[in-house]
Amino acid sequence: EDGRLEPLEIDTHDYVNGFCTVCGEYQSATDENEDGVYEISNAGQLYWFAEYINAGNTSVNAILTADIVVNEGVMSAESTDARVWTPIGHADNKYIGTFDGNEHTVSGLYLNDSERNYVGLFGSVGNNGVVKNTGVINSYLNGCNGVGGVVGFSDHSTVTNCYNTGDVFGISGVGGVIGDDYFSTITNCYN
Repeated sequence: EDGRLEPLEIDTHDYVNGFCTVCGEYQSATDENEDGVYEISNAGQLYWFAEYINAGNTSVNAILTADIVVNEGVMSAESTDARVWTPIGHADNKYIGTFDGNEHTVSGLYLNDSERNYVGLFGSVGNNGVVKNTGVINSYLNGCNGVGGVVGFSDHSTVTNCYNTGDVFGISGVGGVIGDDYFSTITNCYN
């Protein structure tokens, strides 16, 4: 009213490991390389990618460019102050792109919900989806049906050169690397 302009609000983020310390937002992995592949280099970008896939963008491709540490240390049932993981892909939105871990690891995943189905780094990978060259370590994943360290449920997909050294618990369809499988190709994986 006095003729002065209102100051502009500046949208600033202070990202630590991909999580904004100001607002909690995830750092996006939108910088696609020349091949149209999302590059993921920190935990916040991995959470962003999971959210993006779970919103219905199931066929995008990604590559890890660094080891990802979600929570420090070895996760267990007692890790109640840990950041909770939401798996990539679920029953309604199975991941069908190609995820290349690029020989990197994802560590410190924590999910402890004995009523949840499709639990793992990936909850559900579907028709022609590929997960490769990925290790899951120092993690605690507890669910109901379809629980695996790397993939909870694999349906006509390919999982190759992957491993898990974390803890995996569930009621049925539980496995170290893949919890439940339906006609997938699984090669060179270990738990």
